[in-house]
Amino acid sequence: MYKTRAETVSMGMALVLIFCLYLLPQTSGLLFQDIGGIQCGTPMFQPASRQEVLGKRIVGGTEATPGSWPWMVMLKKNGIAKCGGSILDNQIVLTAAHCLFGETNLAAWSVYVGKHHKDIKDKTERHYAIKHFIPHEKFNKLTLMNDIALLLLKEPIIFTYYARPICLPLQNSPLTGQCFTTGWGETKGTGYDDVLKEIQLDPKKYALCLLLLKKIGKIPLRNIFCAGYQDADACYGDSGGPYSCKIKGRWYIKGIVSSGPDCGQPGWSGIYVNVSRYISWIKKRIAIAKASLAI
Repeated sequence: MYKTRAETVSMGMALVLIFCLYLLPQTSGLLFQDIGGIQCGTPMFQPASRQEVLGKRIVGGTEATPGSWPWMVMLKKNGIAKCGGSILDNQIVLTAAHCLFGETNLAAWSVYVGKHHKDIKDKTERHYAIKHFIPHEKFNKLTLMNDIALLLLKEPIIFTYYARPICLPLQNSPLTGQCFTTGWGETKGTGYDDVLKEIQLDPKKYALCLLLLKKIGKIPLRNIFCAGYQDADACYGDSGGPYSCKIKGRWYIKGIVSSGPDCGQPGWSGIYVNVSRYISWIKKRIAIAKASLAI
């Protein structure tokens, strides 16, 4: 059925409006990407904000409430858990570039949503194939600078109570709110090996983080931040997972687990990608990825 030019123009204007609403930050200073009636950053099951969570690292840390981090995904290669990631919309996942950098066979990888157990199949889980891996163009595999990437999935994620997106923060917004790191990473035999773990962490003060980064040759500070301390840290296998912060009732992806000298050791802390420094890059790459689906 042919459409009149007036109908075509109306449809075009509608598409432009949807595009702008999706990509541009709201006047509140926070970037909402609500999709299909699903509000970003609003879990149906609330995370446990218990004080006893403090002071425990993800290595042997506290088990998360199932479904309380619905944007959390597990990246598996040939059925083995390798990294974490975060749902941004129904076909885009945010992760660390080093997780898949150099991989030539994306068919070996799967993105699992709705997971709680690491190796046991959950009734709430689904898995999706990866269509494209989109690392930052200036990612350095030696220094791990610009350690950020997007995954474009072959099929849209079916949103449920256990799988839904997290919100993006405004470009260059400060690190504020109640913040948690989550993951299925290394426990070093200290327990909770097969479940999603959580740890509430505040970012380290600027001077302390700068001192740490100078020791290991990582700069500039503006693109990364430090979080964690003795017996409170992320660890191996948590890479790519979110540093999620609750602000005004919604959760925002403020950081990505990237690297660290060691796990929960005195004088050291985890190093995270500062997501707010990459909002323009994320929006641009999402737009290009989405456009490729229409071709």
